[in-house]
Amino acid sequence: MNGEPRPLIPPLEGCLYCHREGTTSLAERRSFLDPASARLLLRCSHCRSVAELDYDPRRADSWRIRYRRTNHDSRYYYMDVHYGKGEWLDAPVALEISRSGFAQRLRVRQAEAGDFSWIDPAPFCAAVALHPHEMMLFELSTVTLREISRAGFFARSNRGQMLDSGRCCVSTQRLHLLGQRLLWAHDLAAVERALYNDRHWLVVVRDSSRWLQYAGVYTEDEADPQLVVTVIDYLALHASG
Repeated sequence: MNGEPRPLIPPLEGCLYCHREGTTSLAERRSFLDPASARLLLRCSHCRSVAELDYDPRRADSWRIRYRRTNHDSRYYYMDVHYGKGEWLDAPVALEISRSGFAQRLRVRQAEAGDFSWIDPAPFCAAVALHPHEMMLFELSTVTLREISRAGFFARSNRGQMLDSGRCCVSTQRLHLLGQRLLWAHDLAAVERALYNDRHWLVVVRDSSRWLQYAGVYTEDEADPQLVVTVIDYLALHASG
């Protein structure tokens, strides 16, 4: 600022959050209590995100960013989870989150349209006997299976009677749980509701006269909760009863 040239670092070329170009602006804000100090605020006119930007024009490759306001729209789920912690992020980390978030948003759109070409099916869960034309899509670890009451239909992931836990394999036709006690399987046509937040995904299925709930925890090396629920929602909607 103060007449110094602004280097074309990525946050000034386009929004890291929504990936629009030409929507970011940089302003200097001084503290009323400490006029000598100043913060650079980066705003996006499209997604309305606001971040603090820390960079030295003489060392443009060493910038860092901290988001102070994020857009909670479901389109930006991944960005909100990773940028919404209010932590300073160094340039390499911030750029990787932005790249991964763009790819995740594209995959969600594809899943909503029933396009799973981005998934590389692999022979997961060798213990599972597949139906004709059934294909495994992905595997999720640390999944619990609980019995919930009808009144507890919106129960959190830790509510209800624990039945089993283990790895869950999502196929084009069923949910498979390789539990510590039993092997479980439920047709996707039995899915009543699928929900997610920043930490968990939940899938409620009807099993005869009872309600069961699959629940998984968000891990960085697996599909995120939004993506899991989007895939299951599409397959459940188009499953044959």
